[in-house]
Amino acid sequence: MGITGRIILFLFLFISIGVNAQDTKKDGFNDFKKEIESVFMSQREADRLAYRKFRDEANAKYAEFLKETWGTRESEPAVPIPQEEPVFPVQPVAPENTNAYTEVTEPLPYNLVITLPEPIQQPQPVVPIFEVPNLNIEWFDFEFYGTNCQVRIDERHRFEFSTLDGFAISEQWKNCSGELYDNLIRDCLELRMKMKLCDYAYLQMLDVLCDEFLGEDTNESVFLRAFLYCQSGYKMRLAIADGENRLVMSYSTHHTIYGAGVKRFPGGFYLYDNTDQTRFAFCDVPFDGEQPLSLIINSSPVLAEYDTEERKIESSRYINMSFVANENKNLIDFYNTYPISTYSGNQMTQWSIYANTPVSETVEKSLYAPMKERLEGLSPYDAVSYLLNWVQTGFDYEVDQKVWGAERIFFMEETLYYPYCDCEDRSILFTRMVRDLLGLDALLVGYPGHLAAAVAFPEAVNGDWFLYEDKKYVVCDPTYLGASIGVSMPQYKGVSAGLIKLD
Repeated sequence: MGITGRIILFLFLFISIGVNAQDTKKDGFNDFKKEIESVFMSQREADRLAYRKFRDEANAKYAEFLKETWGTRESEPAVPIPQEEPVFPVQPVAPENTNAYTEVTEPLPYNLVITLPEPIQQPQPVVPIFEVPNLNIEWFDFEFYGTNCQVRIDERHRFEFSTLDGFAISEQWKNCSGELYDNLIRDCLELRMKMKLCDYAYLQMLDVLCDEFLGEDTNESVFLRAFLYCQSGYKMRLAIADGENRLVMSYSTHHTIYGAGVKRFPGGFYLYDNTDQTRFAFCDVPFDGEQPLSLIINSSPVLAEYDTEERKIESSRYINMSFVANENKNLIDFYNTYPISTYSGNQMTQWSIYANTPVSETVEKSLYAPMKERLEGLSPYDAVSYLLNWVQTGFDYEVDQKVWGAERIFFMEETLYYPYCDCEDRSILFTRMVRDLLGLDALLVGYPGHLAAAVAFPEAVNGDWFLYEDKKYVVCDPTYLGASIGVSMPQYKGVSAGLIKLD
């Protein structure tokens, strides 16, 4: 019987006893209750031991492979970040009021629809890891993007590699596989849940913890990070950099990661540690139940508040659309490290990852709250018009190549923080706000070298539009300065687009 079934049985017995309590002496009831609880706790202990046995066997098997299963592997060149032709904002020549236009009866063409991948649960340990009582392990404090974190790890967890080979790594894996490390793994997973860390943030957090406890970029730190990451359910591989006597770790993901210096290995593995070496002794052995990392962010990380300087952003057309925004600098610093990636083999998916990332509580309070008050009572058309012009005229445009030297995509908070943004940043910001503040469906619209947006209105709206899933999505271009709803940039009108569905 599973643990859920035993809980139900216990509750049934408990309720049954309660019904007949009037005919039962109080002492007898309590004795029977203790007996039931004892049975329940005994079964829980049996479950813990069974899970412990299964996990011990998995770790013992993996440790044996670590002794000898090392082959030579060359890293592959990094995938360069796709470079887009810059599109500079232009002034519209059409009238401002799209309701004055002749109704457009034919929808715009599109040749591709990018949809979201099915949501998946974050990786979990191969079996549940139970709390181990009476270990009396001290708490260790470390800081992750300005946020104080605590886990149970002390001097008993320190170790040192005198040599670095398969046998030494295998022996240390066995040493870490005992109960002494269980509460540490539980604490790390608890932080992942409490701080709403995505997979990549969790990997970074383990890196910071291990560096602070065992020394930055040491073989011991890399090993402990790999062990904790593996025991948390993630797919990783250990390797030794040729000629450096240095242990490194690669992580697995279904995404394609872009950027200079990002070393890859066959099978969807990316090197997490920095090294100039391209040749490695690589242990390509799977651990039971391992799962790849996802780069999709389902929740904004909960990091300690560190407000940025306030920034006034205002619309040139609507004088009451003037707001002061500030962001959490800790979150900005985290986003600055986030890799550009795609999934499903399509380059356009890079934008959906950013556009679907939820906003932080800081933005909810500082920007969304006053915006909602300002937009309250407006029709959907007017509310979207206000937001569209606010994004069009409240931000300075500049191409990524000039500002960053390469393509750079912003999360919403980054567009609010950095002084310059381009078409994709504006479209991501605009569609996020339309969905959050107005509850309207929106699409990203991709053209060669340009990204725009389209919104599904509950009312009839004139202008250029797409028909998707029996809904009329009207073009809204945040880069076409001053353009009203329904106005496409002339050079893209009639060009077949790619539509990116948003959540």
